[in-house]
Amino acid sequence: MQQAISTTYKYTSKKENTPTNRGLFHDFRFSLGYDNLQQDGISEAVGSLTVFLHTAGKGASCPYCGHFSHRLHSYYSRHIQDLEVYGHTLELVIKVGKYYCDNVSCPQKIFCEPLSFLARRYGRRSYLVEERIRSISLELTSRKASSLLQLFHITASSSSCLRILQQYGQHNPMHNKSIYVGIDDFAYKKGKDYMSVVVDQMTHMPIALLEDRSGEALDNWLIRNPQIQYITRDRGRCFTEAINRIIPGVTQICDRFHLTKNMTDTMIPEIEKMIRQTKQKLKYEYPDRDTASSLILQDIFNMGDVRHREKLKIY
Repeated sequence: MQQAISTTYKYTSKKENTPTNRGLFHDFRFSLGYDNLQQDGISEAVGSLTVFLHTAGKGASCPYCGHFSHRLHSYYSRHIQDLEVYGHTLELVIKVGKYYCDNVSCPQKIFCEPLSFLARRYGRRSYLVEERIRSISLELTSRKASSLLQLFHITASSSSCLRILQQYGQHNPMHNKSIYVGIDDFAYKKGKDYMSVVVDQMTHMPIALLEDRSGEALDNWLIRNPQIQYITRDRGRCFTEAINRIIPGVTQICDRFHLTKNMTDTMIPEIEKMIRQTKQKLKYEYPDRDTASSLILQDIFNMGDVRHREKLKIY
């Protein structure tokens, strides 16, 4: 049995190293919707696909100064993970060119052809994969999101999920149309780093991630969104002060947990006050705990005794 597993592993490894491997997907032509990418071949392995591509352009613009260059320096392969295909993990291996920058004033002499239409700079995942990770990580914890993403054939650790969320928080939309939002904080790293999330209470979807839970980050966001009329928040002083300072006329609503907490904190002193006033008017003192327990047990015993006598009367 061990020999069979070892043989299969060697066979699949040999297939992975062959770009022209014939299999189920050999005749497939992947259309990514980009004219400057052309397919060279497909390598199929157990549960994974590798598509080999190359850029069709004859030059590229320098990302530092914008100067267009035709002088080729060399090539390199860039590996980018994309969304799954028929239950197979999809990896794009793109042959990208390096060019000389002929601009004398540019400090960068050699630059790589950018693939900004497909992935971030230095990114190893496509925009579609990052959007999938982001949407799942916003609904679950990072560990649960990492486990669930494996069902979508996406490899991402819990740290990667948090890192992508943090990058998403740096690019919040400048404006939104929501007038009813909720604000709360969450732990990026428990006990150390905290961030804040803004949720549209009508759609129950996050609309912004703030870098911290202090009032300054919330100030900048509220200034850009003056149309807000209702805000659901907790009892945090930083949130309250920021809202009163930027949008003083907004209606602030306490969330369910803190509403119950406020009601309990208000009722307990009043009830204690009523008990003290009643105790002063009584001619006898309240029994202590042990005496009260014995009286309760005696009442329960008497109730059972009464029911027993009633049953005897029936018979």
